[in-house]
Amino acid sequence: MVKKNKHFLLLSACAALLSLSIKGFSTNGNAPAEYAKIVVADYEKLLQMLPEFATTEQEFSNYLASQQELQRKQIADFQKKLEEYKKNEKNLSPEEKKIKEENLSRDEADLRRTAMDMQRKADERSAKDVNILKDILEKNYVDPYAKNNKIDIVLNSESAIKVYNKKFDITDNLAELIKKNNNKVSSSTAKK
Repeated sequence: MVKKNKHFLLLSACAALLSLSIKGFSTNGNAPAEYAKIVVADYEKLLQMLPEFATTEQEFSNYLASQQELQRKQIADFQKKLEEYKKNEKNLSPEEKKIKEENLSRDEADLRRTAMDMQRKADERSAKDVNILKDILEKNYVDPYAKNNKIDIVLNSESAIKVYNKKFDITDNLAELIKKNNNKVSSSTAKK
């Protein structure tokens, strides 16, 4: 629901901006129209080119692996308790059986809650990592490129924008800047 609203608002804003760039706008009604220079960039492609992407991806993989290992241990502990219960079930009184089943049911619910909590935390961490990478991309590449080329608005093509004229897509230009920077970093690291 929230994503739909965000996309609707984003698309509405994009439509308004595009309308301004097509029609132009004036401050007093008599002044000549000004046009906003609007371009798009494929952030997903560009983020993967950043040197920080590989490190971030590896750290996230390690985090997921540790969470999965923790979850495997919890599942193994639960299965051990379940097997023990099944093995001794015949020897339990009805009262003991009821207590064991309630405990197993509670443990199973705890496992599910823990799994959902782990997934939520992984999603939050992933979103945070992506936002950090987007900040790096914008600060080091998008913003300077836009300033140097007198671009008013850079739209992220992840936002369901279809570009029909390639001249408005600056992804390749930014990719070249990132490659050049990666080569500089590689060269200076090799010299050390």
